[in-house]
Amino acid sequence: MTKNRLYSSFRNIVAAALITIFTGGTATARRNPAAVYCNEMGYEYSIVQTSRGGQKGVCTVNGEKFGIWPFFKGEVGTEHSFCAKQGYNTKASTESNPYSSESAICVEKTTGLEKKALTAETPKGVSMIELMIGFSEKLSSPSEETPELYPLQILKGKSSSIAPKTTPKTATNLQSYFSWKNLMTPVKNQGACNSCTAFAALGAIEGNLKIASGDPDYNPDLSEEQLNSCEGVVGCNTGGSVATNFNVAIVSGIVGESCLPYTGNDNACNLCTDEEDRRTFIESWGGIGDSSWYSLDNAQQIELTKQALRESPLTTIIYMSGGFDDNGIYKCDSIDIRRKHTVVLVGYEITGDIHTSYLEAKNSYGVGFGDEGYFKIGLDGVYSGETYAQCGALSRRPYFVNVGAAPEPTDLEKAIQSLQVVSGMPVGNVQELDVSGNGRVGLEDALIHIQKASGLRQ
Repeated sequence: MTKNRLYSSFRNIVAAALITIFTGGTATARRNPAAVYCNEMGYEYSIVQTSRGGQKGVCTVNGEKFGIWPFFKGEVGTEHSFCAKQGYNTKASTESNPYSSESAICVEKTTGLEKKALTAETPKGVSMIELMIGFSEKLSSPSEETPELYPLQILKGKSSSIAPKTTPKTATNLQSYFSWKNLMTPVKNQGACNSCTAFAALGAIEGNLKIASGDPDYNPDLSEEQLNSCEGVVGCNTGGSVATNFNVAIVSGIVGESCLPYTGNDNACNLCTDEEDRRTFIESWGGIGDSSWYSLDNAQQIELTKQALRESPLTTIIYMSGGFDDNGIYKCDSIDIRRKHTVVLVGYEITGDIHTSYLEAKNSYGVGFGDEGYFKIGLDGVYSGETYAQCGALSRRPYFVNVGAAPEPTDLEKAIQSLQVVSGMPVGNVQELDVSGNGRVGLEDALIHIQKASGLRQ
């Protein structure tokens, strides 16, 4: 819902203060590991748009460009890898790590390595990220919560004296598989910034707006940069919380991406001149279920999550301290609270076997991660002798968001998109319509699209 707002800068200061005071969420930030790897190696990292509207990361080494995930996994650019710089060969392996289902392995060049005896104990080599001392710490916010702050069964165990609540009614019409994936907006890439909560919150809002519109070609694109640089409560280096970001969307509204494009850095808040007319607001948000969530068993939490997912996409926290199994499902042997990350839940599959059942999530690591930017989270984790969703994915109540009616594209944006349809050009989202690159969609962009459609020289 785009509204005319005549607030002063004082409004923004007060709003930020109120959001900080009344937001119950805490920082849950995790950087894109492939982007961090590129930066840590001293190479140039950038984000590019794909032909299908998604985003992918590119690592440029001496003018040569590599997709960040193939580069991170040792599939390309091996001569520029961390292994190579340490005097090893680089081998792409199907062994999983906490960040991808394949790994780069450092292997010896000859039969004897003086620096590290890889063949003595690990004949297949050593995982590259294990040799990169301190790499995992570089993925987290500098200020992390302590375990005492978490009301998590997975950390404290679950008291046998707590009687489970009444089992939620089973909805017999719930399918064994359900997904919003084909109705979500394109996958984005947060890069090396601690902004996963901004991407998760806006990913859920954008997805809900698209679903509410009923238009599969409608791709609202909101500004994560606003949450990083304008609100005074998030920031690229410290991260933020989904709750904070949802409250910003209620109080201040979120401008479109073309009004303030994402940079992945803490920058000055340089909003477009007509930003007050271009803000999207949500009506409400909240956790699914109620306060009894923490005394429910795994089956009850899964059932409530399934019911909520049938209504809309959700956001949830996951601890990225595990790896992918042979079925491509992400699972954790233990929980490392330093690896807390936030994603959008879009669906589930219940196979009849708890070990192959999963939740489906949209990540913000670009289309090179997982399955075109999506991945599966297992439901068969065992912590303190009890079964829960893997990696703490349901250790807290997932959040839903109520967006109300979807905002309409402007008449000019509709006209350009119609032109693209009749001319056979790829239909882009609002950000992609800004071909002039001036931060807004105007007559100059319309002229360029007409020239492209007609084959005239620009």
